Amino acid sequence: MNIPRRVGRGLLTASGLLVVACGSDSAAPPRAPFSGDYAGFIAAAPTHALVPGDVITEANNWGGFYFTLSNDVTSVRISITGAAGSYAGFNGGTGGTGEFDLMPAFLSSQGALGVWVVLGEAGRPSAGEVTPITPYLAFNGGGAGTDWSGAENTYNRAAGGGGASDVRLSFAGNQSDPHAAVDACANSSSRVAVVGGGGGATDNGGATGGFGGGFNSDGGDGAGGTELGTGGTATAGGTIDGALCRGGNGLQDGTEGWAGGGGGGYYGGGASLAHRGGGGGSGYLLSDPDLVQVGTTSGVQGGNATTTRHGAFTITVN
Repeated sequence: MNIPRRVGRGLLTASGLLVVACGSDSAAPPRAPFSGDYAGFIAAAPTHALVPGDVITEANNWGGFYFTLSNDVTSVRISITGAAGSYAGFNGGTGGTGEFDLMPAFLSSQGALGVWVVLGEAGRPSAGEVTPITPYLAFNGGGAGTDWSGAENTYNRAAGGGGASDVRLSFAGNQSDPHAAVDACANSSSRVAVVGGGGGATDNGGATGGFGGGFNSDGGDGAGGTELGTGGTATAGGTIDGALCRGGNGLQDGTEGWAGGGGGGYYGGGASLAHRGGGGGSGYLLSDPDLVQVGTTSGVQGGNATTTRHGAFTITVN
């Protein structure tokens, strides 16, 4: 009887064929680098682990996107862009952009297993005069625009501010569903990089939205005259109603005309008081030797003539 004999990790048969044994101690072959969007990435890498050569891009999206690092990653370059405030007769402001290198040592120093990239949603339509504000808040801090003249849930007279985009260590979202319902501002204390969202516009006398700030930059004021929404800064939200992470909401008192919402940010921009554009949110980058800024720019005052300009990111892995 020809009995196969063991050779190293395999069995050598009588015909000379070496059959490799598969066990729990066998090393999985390295995954080939992936280039594409997040849906393709998590299909190729169910553990969400980035490997050298990966390039993941979302050019116009919103939500929370999760990543871990394989052991052979030396650095991860992350570029993020904030969402734009939306068009409502005049143009909303565009979001800021920032790019930086994240070293694996940073995650180790923070006791973090992975990193979230959270993209802002484009400014939503007007909340109207009496409708609750909540359904008209853009994801990741975009404030609501309002309109007392009956144009609820339209962009006819007023539009909301866009959400910020950021990188953070803690988030309550679903790792495989970027659009899972969650209050993105609830985890804002763990943000390490933020670019502001743009302010929403209104349909009145050049009332454009303010720009979102780049890293460590203030957001821009709205336009259209006095009583406009002001930009968020490094230490405070813009007037009116801007706050940490959140852009301001236009008043719903039936007397203020139409108001653009403020953009989300490190601190959010303010909503306008009447017939003016909302302010943009500010940006931020944590000072740490293992987070290295590559470049940053603020957005453009009144630079967005659409209602669907969400945030964006590109991740390049070395």
